[in-house]
Amino acid sequence: MTVKAKKAISKGQPITITYCSLLINTQNRLKTLKDSKFFICQCNLCQDPTEKGTFLSAILCPKCKEHLLPESFHLSDPVWKCNKCLFSSSNEKVTKLVDSIKNSFETIMR
Repeated sequence: MTVKAKKAISKGQPITITYCSLLINTQNRLKTLKDSKFFICQCNLCQDPTEKGTFLSAILCPKCKEHLLPESFHLSDPVWKCNKCLFSSSNEKVTKLVDSIKNSFETIMR
């Protein structure tokens, strides 16, 4: 087997692979990895609530329209906090909102 790297790899630098798409949000990626590969990923992307500045999981703050982000994707019940104002929300409320939007979208797509 031949493996080619997209960039130079220094001696001793770890080589990593991706087990699932980077285009899914971190919560779903962590669940997929836990369910299928039986580990909790601790990579830089999974540790970063901003998801490397993509804000893929963020929702709009109802107060100032900035990003509402979880404290950490590794907590079972994180508080979601605005990165600009002092607004915060429970994980339960955010989950209900996201599920409602998802259900509405799925209904429209039928």
